[in-house]
Amino acid sequence: ATIDVHASLSGPTVEEITQSVTWTISYRAPKSLFESYVGELPALGSMTMRGNLYKCADECSHPHWGYWADIGEKLDFHQPKRFVPFVFET
Repeated sequence: ATIDVHASLSGPTVEEITQSVTWTISYRAPKSLFESYVGELPALGSMTMRGNLYKCADECSHPHWGYWADIGEKLDFHQPKRFVPFVFET
């Protein structure tokens, strides 16, 4: 409820789209969301975090996986050595 999401496709998509489609998604998460997991944080403008974002579509007619940071040859999205910086704005 606290995450602001903007997607280029309106949803929910009930039926699978079988032709190629380009779509985008962006979101903003409040600092309080992170703090609910790790405790109080300093101003995010002074902090560097690393991670990866991904999507899985393995149960569709064209199985595919998308990710922000390269994961190499292994289909494993949790590889801290391959995480990239997240840029935070205050």
